[in-house]
Amino acid sequence: MRNLKFKDAFAVSRILKKMHIRPDVQDGMTQEQLGADLVFKFVENIGEAEEEVLEFLADLKGIKPDELAKMDFEEAAKMIEDFKNIKGLQSFFQQVGKLMK
Repeated sequence: MRNLKFKDAFAVSRILKKMHIRPDVQDGMTQEQLGADLVFKFVENIGEAEEEVLEFLADLKGIKPDELAKMDFEEAAKMIEDFKNIKGLQSFFQQVGKLMK
């Protein structure tokens, strides 16, 4: 999975708005805590932005959205876990959160 780029902020902002999710980054929050919170909210609202989520995650993985859609659940869950561990994820969501205000 590739690192996050500036262009990803726009995609994530659109996805989060469509899913009615605001990143709630708190002082002292670890990247793991942030990732767990976002994944929970993400799974809860994923149906609201299915196409956009598939496009974004597929782009991170370097595959086509239809390939991602056809992945078995375990492989997709591993990919979500990899996403939670991307270097700089916490900072990325802090900045996206600021852009969404």
